[in-house]
Amino acid sequence: MSSLPEQGRCVCHSTPCSHALSLSRRRTSWPKRPKWQFRGVVVPSSLQRQEASGPWLLLRGIISEEERLNLLESAVRQKRQGLLLPNPAGPHRFFRRLDATDGVDSFLEELTQRLEDAVAGLTGRQLDPTLGRVCSYIEPGGFIHEHRDRYHAQTDGIAHLRANIVVQMEPSGRPIIAGKSVPVNQRDAWIFFASRELHSTEAICGPQPRIVYGFGWSVPESFTPRTPERCEDKRLRLQRKTVHVVTKTGSLEIYIYIYRLLAVEARDDKRISSIAFVPFLPWPVLGLQTQPVPMKPFGNRHWVTLHKHFTARTSR
Repeated sequence: MSSLPEQGRCVCHSTPCSHALSLSRRRTSWPKRPKWQFRGVVVPSSLQRQEASGPWLLLRGIISEEERLNLLESAVRQKRQGLLLPNPAGPHRFFRRLDATDGVDSFLEELTQRLEDAVAGLTGRQLDPTLGRVCSYIEPGGFIHEHRDRYHAQTDGIAHLRANIVVQMEPSGRPIIAGKSVPVNQRDAWIFFASRELHSTEAICGPQPRIVYGFGWSVPESFTPRTPERCEDKRLRLQRKTVHVVTKTGSLEIYIYIYRLLAVEARDDKRISSIAFVPFLPWPVLGLQTQPVPMKPFGNRHWVTLHKHFTARTSR
């Protein structure tokens, strides 16, 4: 005969225990949440919200706050060391061509791959050989004049696709593309055809310099920047499986929720396998000898952390 422990009391102890409270409350239905707001789920940056309300593609939160601070520190250090050169295109502007000056480290390579993963069909494309990856530093009072990136060596039928990650930016420093202001914030990235669209900024106002890391690729003129999920369906599905675990105090029946991430890459049509997880439980208190099952990797770099979504029932 099965029964629940007394509300708030552990079957092993006579005093109230927090884990006993969690075991005594049975979830009767799964809460309805937006698919990107599962409690306890860290969604990879490549799956976060994308926007395109103009001739650009906007990637929200492409880097973490810790990564932003690291990039900020690197840019300030390069400026202090004189590695950022004055830009002849205007006053208060400094830049460094990182590829040409041995300034690309492993983290920038990782960011390059992250951007390629976030745009369908961009993986494996040739990096822009003229401008390459750039650290841009514009002091207050500086601005970017309206222009297109035109190269004398540009091959017919090849366009320059640019992706810029915002490290630090005042609202006055937001890019203007084709006459429209791009609603980009710190930690975001915007992607557009720098060789096709007129782009500029207003004069930078405020105490902080505008710091942006730029990445470029040579792509066909017919290339359309879009996210993989706009090409194929990508969604989280929730399933429930039951597992019986024998403990020192009796039989524990745990309902383990399994997320299945279905994704089809636009280029190689490879389907990501299911991601299974065992939720967090107070293993030592329950006397379990097993450990949580390791999570499977998502893609090549990302991990999905899923926990604390379960119901439990004890029986004697």
